[in-house]
Amino acid sequence: MSDPYIPAQIRAGARPSVHNCFGCPEVVNRPYQRGMLRICGVSGTTFRQTLQCPKLSSPLTAPPWCLGCPHPIYDDRKGEWDWFCRQWSPTGIRCSNVAELLKRCYRVREYFAKKEAMQ
Repeated sequence: MSDPYIPAQIRAGARPSVHNCFGCPEVVNRPYQRGMLRICGVSGTTFRQTLQCPKLSSPLTAPPWCLGCPHPIYDDRKGEWDWFCRQWSPTGIRCSNVAELLKRCYRVREYFAKKEAMQ
């Protein structure tokens, strides 16, 4: 995240939208079949797909590359609370271990490919 600024309506609990995110430097215009589409530059999703501002994430929110996946679990598996991916290991791979997840999970590869393409 390049800028910590969060619009007042979002800080007040409003859901992200074109109007509520007005002024946020992370709003990006992306070319689309019928013109331009505004998306959140942090999450890489349209506002309809963005339930909460990713800048407001807490430790109880899965990492952005794991959002939408049914496999992450917040657990105390290895002595400390963290997010683990249950898909690839019975003991779980930490969701913060991006290098390992890039090899195994298509969702992580797609997330970082989209993020790289936007830059």
